[in-house]
Amino acid sequence: MRNLKNVCAFEYNGYINSKSFRTITAVIAIIILLLSFIPRIAGAIDKAGVGGGAAKKVVIVLSDDIYKKHAAQFTPRVLKELNNSYTWTLGNVDGVKASDLEALVKKETYKVAVYFDGSVGYKLYVNNADMLSYELVPSLDAYITGIARADALEGLPPDTASQVTSILSINAAADVVSVATGDRGGDAGSNFWLGYVLVFFLFYVILAYGNMVITSVITEKSTRAMELLIVSVKPTELMFGKVLGVGLAALTQVGGFLLAGAIGIFINTSSWESFSPAVTEIIDSLKISPLVIVFLILFFLLGYFLYAFIYAALGSTVSKIEEASSVTTIPTMFLTAAFIITMIGSTNASSTAFAVLSYIPFFSPFVMFSRYCMGAVSAPAVCISLGILFITIVLFAILGGKIYRTGVMMYGKPMSLKSIWSAIRTRN
Repeated sequence: MRNLKNVCAFEYNGYINSKSFRTITAVIAIIILLLSFIPRIAGAIDKAGVGGGAAKKVVIVLSDDIYKKHAAQFTPRVLKELNNSYTWTLGNVDGVKASDLEALVKKETYKVAVYFDGSVGYKLYVNNADMLSYELVPSLDAYITGIARADALEGLPPDTASQVTSILSINAAADVVSVATGDRGGDAGSNFWLGYVLVFFLFYVILAYGNMVITSVITEKSTRAMELLIVSVKPTELMFGKVLGVGLAALTQVGGFLLAGAIGIFINTSSWESFSPAVTEIIDSLKISPLVIVFLILFFLLGYFLYAFIYAALGSTVSKIEEASSVTTIPTMFLTAAFIITMIGSTNASSTAFAVLSYIPFFSPFVMFSRYCMGAVSAPAVCISLGILFITIVLFAILGGKIYRTGVMMYGKPMSLKSIWSAIRTRN
């Protein structure tokens, strides 16, 4: 046990004190922090007019008849209610002509330009390079449609106009009742994005740090350092210590990333609310309960240990870094397949195939966690999946230890399937 602790501490300190490890951690944390400042940076760019003078300006020009009749309904204050992230201007007041609109958008004086003459349609001028300008279409459609309908109703008798108004005000509206078969309810869309982001996070850390394990094993073999270590430490203690040490280093690094993200979000919450209301709505609707965090940590740890033991065992069968890809292909394929299946299957988290995969250890860290986020499974079912995953890890740790014990002392050609099978069958 003491040797295991020493190996774990040595491995952990080796990574933490590594200049490259610290540099990567600091750079990624800074990038995450900077990304949280996007609304403030975008606001500063808009104010400075960098990349064009349009910023987020919209100009609306009305025909003479419509201006005389509806000037009060097109004031900048009223229009700002359609989308408060844009600056609205009534061109009739500023002397902008309808014939100038296309040129003004082309010169980037305005981001969007509108001409409304009272007909059924209206002209909308946008820059082809700015797809976000199209976000104004739904709100402008609804607003101008209301004005056009009101004008059309004016020529009708009062009783008829009242009846038509009543008919036009009829709108079907779904009262959505989200029925979760598991413990989690809430909006399915927001839960999907929660599961999507967290599953992507799981995939990244398990793949990245699992490969760190195999790199460490092969490096020690290629430098003959393994021969010195084996003298004082049992091979199984060496493997377990290495996996635990890398795991702790992973938690430290990921913790730094999460801390940077949390600080950035805390500082810039108000900026995000004004910059992107849609993003704010998604974040507000998320149900990140303490149990979600607990399951995330458990699936991360168990998923990491499952693949780390496999990587460590397979890494011991080769002697050169260049040969690593040949032995990691199969587990990496399983890992990637689990991630892709989860991304695709999350749209129907209650399907039978998806449910079955959530209990298969190679897939469960992703599939079961995604199903829980979507409310398709209860907490007891998640615990059963975790139990199966834990038993599988114990089994692979035992088998991996046998392969590792034989593989670390074999140099030259990679171990054959026959020698790996013989290592597994040995009782010692």
